[in-house]
Amino acid sequence: MAFSTVSKCVADTCFELFLQHGSGMEPLQCADNSYAANSEDFSVFIDLAEAASGQFSATHDGLTIFGGADPNNARPASLLAPFSSSTNVTATGDASGVTAISIAHEGEIASMARNIAFQSASFETKSRVAFSPVKTGSPGASVPLTIQLAGIFLLQDNTGGGSTGAALAGAQFEVRRISGVGPSFSGGTDFDLSINPMPNLFGDFAGSTSVSPAGAGRFSIAVQHSMTINVAEGETMAVDSATNGNIFTDGFESGDTSIWRAATSTPLVFTISSTDPNVRFEVIPETPPSGGGGLARIVDWRQVARTDDDVTLRIEWISAPDANYGIDFSRDGRTWVPMPGSENVPSEGARTFRQLEVDIGAEPNALVRVREL
Repeated sequence: MAFSTVSKCVADTCFELFLQHGSGMEPLQCADNSYAANSEDFSVFIDLAEAASGQFSATHDGLTIFGGADPNNARPASLLAPFSSSTNVTATGDASGVTAISIAHEGEIASMARNIAFQSASFETKSRVAFSPVKTGSPGASVPLTIQLAGIFLLQDNTGGGSTGAALAGAQFEVRRISGVGPSFSGGTDFDLSINPMPNLFGDFAGSTSVSPAGAGRFSIAVQHSMTINVAEGETMAVDSATNGNIFTDGFESGDTSIWRAATSTPLVFTISSTDPNVRFEVIPETPPSGGGGLARIVDWRQVARTDDDVTLRIEWISAPDANYGIDFSRDGRTWVPMPGSENVPSEGARTFRQLEVDIGAEPNALVRVREL
């Protein structure tokens, strides 16, 4: 089962999307997941999910991660959405303007042992928020800017039955200024039970996290970090933030009960604010892809229900306030037809969402895309 945003038109991954816009201040959001597997003799590499925007795989694409053929590989009831990712930017304030900007990132990947040589999965979320700190009556003055990061990752490695693997997660942010890249934070954690009974911390995580058991082979990694810098009042700048999770596993045998997971058990939230109560923020809005036929950029998608016969997906995309969108369906990625009931979806503002039900028995290779009309 693989659910992913996919687009060749904009970029193949969140990383490539940001690489294309790396030197600018253009606000961006992106969320993606991927899954890949090798055959036993390493002769075939199957990439079930690419990533970025507009288009995604709605079903398992013929290769079920939690296989019904082997009852020992049944999907645990606790795993409703083994693949999901999202970013969301919100602003809070008072009558005089925006006082804080919050950027919430979420993601989950999970996998169980399968009788194949190697498999990997990942989620990645990226955001760029552009803004100017303003203080009435103090043009050009130095003002304090505080960036905080808080949230909890969950890593799981229940190795058992001969398989090996590891779960990893990380978070980063950096301040972008016209004069160049400013202060940054970057750290990560990995958990491989065959090497160490505890997760390993590296980079800035070493001094900014606490690790606590969360069950057999499961650990919570709480991230907490804050920095304050001085910037010029009215200066245009941006904060790039990102979270990621990865799973790498191999050496499976049929009936193996191993489970791996990397997830945000609470969202990783990056908050931009100021200790000066008179500072407000002018936020530069994100411009959605425009023009009839252009693909929308999906920034939140997840599986919300699943039976043996169908799956319900919730998707949310960056939208233009006055636009309409069509959701199309394809079996091969080349021929597209409108999805019944979603041929003309009116915009709900800056972001629009829709729930879709897909018959995974009848459509094992379903692809779906969101297109501006």
